[in-house]
Amino acid sequence: IDSSDGLAASLYELARQSEVNLIIENAPSAKGIQQFAIDNGLAARDLIFYGGEEYEIIATISKVNLERVRSLTRKLKLKLYVIGRVEKGNGKVIILSESGRQLRLMDRGYLHRFVC
Repeated sequence: IDSSDGLAASLYELARQSEVNLIIENAPSAKGIQQFAIDNGLAARDLIFYGGEEYEIIATISKVNLERVRSLTRKLKLKLYVIGRVEKGNGKVIILSESGRQLRLMDRGYLHRFVC
């Protein structure tokens, strides 16, 4: 799935459709996002999870295949970010804080509205 409607919305869609919970251990963050958030009175977490328009592919990879995929992405000079893990569940997305506390990510992002 792609992240153009916001990472949180994409993660929730993936979790719901797959009937699993996603545990985010390493929130992806572009260089300078913390300072940008401070300079503009914004929360970096909101920018990371609820912003949109960046087009990244969100996917799950089994542990068995992860090293093979890492090798392939290095060979092809592609970036791969491992941000968490999949657990049995019912469509929740959980962020692990630095202290190990589980925080439920809000299901938010860009909503498409169709007018007929």
